[in-house]
Amino acid sequence: MTLQGGPHLLQRCDSNTIKFYKAIHCSSNNRFKPQRIEHYSLTLGRNDLYLAWQKLQRSDSRGITVLRDRLKGIRGLSLVCAMILAPTAAAQTNRSGGTRPFGVQLTMHQWFLSRGPNPSAALVTDSFSNGTNLIDTSHLKLGHDDGTELGALFRYRSLGLEVRHLESGDWSASKGPLTSPGGAVVHYATPLGNTFFPAVVEADYTSAFSTEEYNLHYTPWDRLDLMVGYRTMKLDERLGFSQNIGPDLNLVTYGTRSRNRLHGWQVGVRGLLLGRRDKGFSLDAGIKMGHLHNTIESEAVITQDVGPGFTGQAKEAQGASMREICLGVHYVCSAHVTVSAQYMEFSCSRTALATSQVARLDVVGSGSSVATDHLHYRGLSVGARVTF
Repeated sequence: MTLQGGPHLLQRCDSNTIKFYKAIHCSSNNRFKPQRIEHYSLTLGRNDLYLAWQKLQRSDSRGITVLRDRLKGIRGLSLVCAMILAPTAAAQTNRSGGTRPFGVQLTMHQWFLSRGPNPSAALVTDSFSNGTNLIDTSHLKLGHDDGTELGALFRYRSLGLEVRHLESGDWSASKGPLTSPGGAVVHYATPLGNTFFPAVVEADYTSAFSTEEYNLHYTPWDRLDLMVGYRTMKLDERLGFSQNIGPDLNLVTYGTRSRNRLHGWQVGVRGLLLGRRDKGFSLDAGIKMGHLHNTIESEAVITQDVGPGFTGQAKEAQGASMREICLGVHYVCSAHVTVSAQYMEFSCSRTALATSQVARLDVVGSGSSVATDHLHYRGLSVGARVTF
């Protein structure tokens, strides 16, 4: 059996189109009679062939059921071909636009993030033992900050390659200046400070976070996207104290920093819960999980105007588990532009926070070690996706 419409029509159809119609029409020994399926014709006429193929590419499970019920006298092989080719083609159509096998998606989101509290610990008191708490981790809550996400997804049929970058680098908190009549002591592994003279104490805490992903996507059908990829992540923090003894007799600065460098593999899945990706509103959700290798460095440096300086360092490598959960609402404005709002929760175990390193760094002896904690971000974003 020959497809009607001439070479100019066949040029508009890919090999899956031709296989689809051959499976339906030829395997039925030409007993097929034109039927109306979801109000679109399956006749082999000049204009109907291409139109019907376009519409069948968007068939969901309900459309396949209609196809199965209404195509009489067709062999089982034809139905198998129809059920395999239609959802696969649907993913190609909605993801890359039209019937083109290639597609590019560029995304940009502005995130408004919050970070979970650091573990409770006393950092500065007025005594080498139990004294009045001057500064602890509850005084240095990082609170909220914004972040920028940029991404690109290159698709070929049901496969895709994604590059994604998320960065938030302006987290900060401070405390003071505080006047302590009994002086001030910073509680490193070996406490260091002054209790003979009054002191004015200040604290400043900063943090910067960024992550990059390189993911390979597979879309078996339009409502499901599977992913495997490689992630890198950086977390750099600095905690600084200043102590003006006297005041103006001696100025001492205490600098503590932590450096995390993570990398490893991740897997993920994202599914369409409501609506369609190519029309109106839609709701989807996804999750990513991975195991990362974390190289941790921590350091404390103490300098003073009068007297010697002190340092303490530690370095370790640990395994960390990562999880990212995302829920998104999308609206298709045109064939090329989609706007979105998303909610995300991101967590990573075994990361070194600067506030936790104070008690583990020994600036006098050689007993320094690394402390690790659970890192947690959550937040909302607004953004847009442009498809070519």
